[in-house]
Amino acid sequence: MTLQIFSRDFSDQSVMHDFEDGRLHIVCVAANALTYFNSFATHAANGITHEQAGELASIVNQKNEAGTLWPQLPMTILPQSVYGNRDDFGNRQIMRRHIKDAIKANEEYSKCPQLIFALERNQFDLDLGYDVLEEIISDTATLLHARNVYYVPL
Repeated sequence: MTLQIFSRDFSDQSVMHDFEDGRLHIVCVAANALTYFNSFATHAANGITHEQAGELASIVNQKNEAGTLWPQLPMTILPQSVYGNRDDFGNRQIMRRHIKDAIKANEEYSKCPQLIFALERNQFDLDLGYDVLEEIISDTATLLHARNVYYVPL
């Protein structure tokens, strides 16, 4: 499988409709500010409140485990690389686990045909994240549900 650039504009309402209808599984960083996570989670028709988004981001970051919003939303959030006293910058093993968990959330739960990694630098090791994602996707011949895996370039 090949990792592709997501070239659609997130401000296009068709992207939000595809997300709400379960055609897009979005993977974001657990940072509740002006982020992809907050934008998609709180603006979707069946979304969550800003307060709930903050609570979920805190839980994911404290546990240092990927978390999914399924079945409410086809979304997975990855913990920040730096949070509190924890600093996982450069830790390939942990990043691999988080990205594999995000892929697993789509493959076993939301089963969307498009998997989009919209990662940001918010205390997240973005360069390592995309490096590991490309490595995992290139080693994966096929996925059962995701027909395309994208990343959003910054």
